[in-house]
Amino acid sequence: PRVFPLLVYTFDMLQKTTLYGLLGIAIVFALLFIRVPEVGENQESHTQNSGDIIGDGFVGQTFIASQNYLSSIGIIIATHSGRDNTHPVIFHLKNSADAQSDIQTVTVNPNRFGDNQFYDFAFKPISNSKGKLFFFSLTSSESVTDNAIAVDISTKDPYPSGVAYIRGSGRQNIDLAFRASYNIPFGVHAIRTTKAFLST
Repeated sequence: PRVFPLLVYTFDMLQKTTLYGLLGIAIVFALLFIRVPEVGENQESHTQNSGDIIGDGFVGQTFIASQNYLSSIGIIIATHSGRDNTHPVIFHLKNSADAQSDIQTVTVNPNRFGDNQFYDFAFKPISNSKGKLFFFSLTSSESVTDNAIAVDISTKDPYPSGVAYIRGSGRQNIDLAFRASYNIPFGVHAIRTTKAFLST
């Protein structure tokens, strides 16, 4: 008579132990292998815009990636609020301003942009991006004057590690308003977020 309750108790404990074990494994897996986006470089300041991006013109910026798994570039777009921009905008990512081929391209309808707001151009994460120089740019070959977007820029050189390209030439003292995001392990992101919260 006493054996049966003991067996039930033992079975119940084994179930709980297995459940806790599986839960622990799931948590460790999430912390180590699930990746979430986190902003690295973040240059938001701007003093003016680049002028309309039309025809064969482009606006771009060089920067050095601070982490691996570069996954998006956010750019503050000037839509000239109230203007109906209709032509596609193409984001290009290259290894340098002189590179002939793109690493990534993203095409966006301009109706998705907010005036003087960040738009994040997302792409397949680049696993070995840390420490490498990249160049991104926007083009819109179909756009014409008064039906085109621009990019917000700063003339105070807020990002000394990079150079803006306006109307085809590099401008050392100018930078685009941009941010770079990286896919990092959830555990690392949680630790950084907690430290930032505690330090405020």
